[in-house]
Formats: sequence, structure tokens, C-alpha cells
Amino acid sequence: MNKIFKVVWNKSKNCYVVVSEFAKNNSGKKKIVVAGIFAALAMTNANVALAANTLPIVADPTSVGFGSGANVSGKNSVGLGTNVKAKKSDVVAIGNGANADFEGSVAIGQNAYSVGRFTKTASVAVGKDSTANGNTSVAIGTRATVNSAGNPYSQGIAIGGGADPGQGAEVVGDQAIAIGGNTKALGHSSIVIGGDDADRMTSTRAVYTDINTGKAAVATVSDAVKALTGYEIKWRDYNNATADHIGITVGTKGQSGNAGIAIGTGADSKNRIAGALTGVNTSAADNDSVTNAIAIGTGAKANRDNSVALGGGSTTDKAGTKQSSYTLPNGITATWAGGDKTLEGDIVSFGAEGYERQLKNVAPGEVSKNSTDAINGSQLAAIVD
Repeated sequence: MNKIFKVVWNKSKNCYVVVSEFAKNNSGKKKIVVAGIFAALAMTNANVALAANTLPIVADPTSVGFGSGANVSGKNSVGLGTNVKAKKSDVVAIGNGANADFEGSVAIGQNAYSVGRFTKTASVAVGKDSTANGNTSVAIGTRATVNSAGNPYSQGIAIGGGADPGQGAEVVGDQAIAIGGNTKALGHSSIVIGGDDADRMTSTRAVYTDINTGKAAVATVSDAVKALTGYEIKWRDYNNATADHIGITVGTKGQSGNAGIAIGTGADSKNRIAGALTGVNTSAADNDSVTNAIAIGTGAKANRDNSVALGGGSTTDKAGTKQSSYTLPNGITATWAGGDKTLEGDIVSFGAEGYERQLKNVAPGEVSKNSTDAINGSQLAAIVD
């Protein structure tokens, strides 16, 4: 014959297998070597097993298996690769060690693993060492992971790869989404889009306005940002982009806390100002992150509960204070509306110390006893005049 394989009926497996021409039909004492893979697929409607060395298990006539040690025991299932597992119905497992462990699940890639928990909740894992562990979850990318610890969460989406363990996109929580290498959505309904790498910012050059001369200047992007805002992008610090419960993060190295928003490279609405929790027992909480803060801009930091930092390098380091009255030098006490319940985090910052910004184009606010509107310059000028 002009080929080195042949198709024979395996009595013990009750199926056709492709074997070497030199293998014995019934002895079982020789190792079987395969050169052709798909020749038998077109021969019959019966179940087909294609294997090298250890014969695969293909228990149902509607399934197809190929690979040494493959276990394709589910109905209407496909398993291709060494030691693949497609033991449930209607699953697809492709790649050495791939395991589609729930009805309808898909696992593609070396050691890819997908599983669901309830009817019609199949998951999809695509990529080397990817894990989709949860109802209707999706993990795409090398080492992308949804609920690796087997948490009973659903509908997570992780898209993004990583070179080393723990560096792929990771999701822990219900309906959480992580997109990008080294992103981590670590809370329920959280969203992270970004990464951890800003290496190119030290070599890419940009035009910016020099803070001392007011004239145009040229520098690397990282140096320009530092000159304008005081924020230093430490490109060697490979901080994952993260989000806690119902947090939203968009940007490289960004971090959002509970119900927080962080938009921009290095934007942070998660980490509290130093000493904020001194003497407080936080053991009953899921985390000690800042809650309901917003940081928008490169390096913006909203590090107090309910605080807002707007603009690159803006910080909320200075706490809000209660301002409900003031005694004038003549002894008359003036009272003001809305200032007696101000918390430390009830602030909006547009800059940082040494990097302040003016607030422009503010419409005149209401002037009345109970008004809490902002007053613009023209209103103050009218009083002087």
C-alpha cells in the first residue's frame, strides 16, 4: 500500500480506529503509531476514534475523538488532542489537556477548561491555560480566567492574555468584565478595560506647555505629564488595572474601588489616603477600598469616600470641612446653608497643590439665604462696585 496507516475495527472499544500498517490487529502488545489522522472520518456514520499510543475513549456513535488518552464519552461531542476530556453532551474540547466539563461547553487550547453549573449555562474557554468557571462565562486569551477558585458566580467575561501565571485577564464576581492583559475585575458587576504596561511612554515624545515659561516644549510623554500635573508615571511598576464591586476602570494601571470610577492612565479611586482607617476594624468587609469616588484624568486620585478628582494629577488629599457659620470681626455671626453635614470626602478637586486650575465659564449662581450655588466673579464685582 502507498500509506502507512489502515482502518480497523476495535472490538474492545466497539469503534473504528486508525492504526499503523505494522500494528497487530488483536495482540494489544505493540504500541500503535498513527501517521494519517482524518482518513476514517468519511468512511462511516458510526463513532470514530483517531489516536496515537493510548486509544481514545469514544463511547457514543455521535461523537468524534482524536488523541492519545482522549476521553469523549458525551453525546454529540468532539475531543481533539492528547488527554482531552469531552465527557458531557454537546461539548467541544480541542487542545492537549483541554476539558469541556459541562453540557454545551467549549474549551479550545492547551489545558483550557470550561464548566457551567445549571441547565443551559455552558461556558467558553479559548486560549492556553484559560479557565471559564461559572454559568455562561467566557474566557479568551492565554491564562484568561473567570472564577478560578470555583466561586458560584455567573456571566463573567475575561478577554486578554498574559505571559506568566496570574497575568491574563481575570474576573471574580457576577457579571464582571475584564478586557486587556493584566486586568482584574474583582467585584460583582465591575468593569475593567486597560492593562499594566506604560513602557513606551518613556521614549515617545510629545509637545506640551511648559509650566514655568508658558511656552511650548518637547519631552517624553511621561516627563510632560509630570511637568504639568506633578504625577509621575512609574512605568516599571506593573500595576494591574483593577475594579472592585460595581466599579468601572478604563485605562492602563487604573484602579477603582466599590461603586467607583477611574478613567485614565494611573487614575485611582480605590486606595485610601494614608491613615484613614487607623483604629477601624474592617474585618467584616469584603475589602477596605474607597467607596463611591470618581477619578478622571492621568494620575487623578480620589482617595476619600464620595470624593471627585477631575483632571490629570488632581488629588483629594485635602479633606472637606464643615462650614455652617462665621463670626465677623464686629461680632456679627453669619450662617450659611448646606455646610453643616460636609464630610471629609465631600469635595471636588480640579488640581493639586502647586498645580491648581481655574474654574472657567461658570454661570451666575442664585444669591439667596438658602442657595448653595457657586458664585462667579461678576457677582462679586457687582458687590464691590
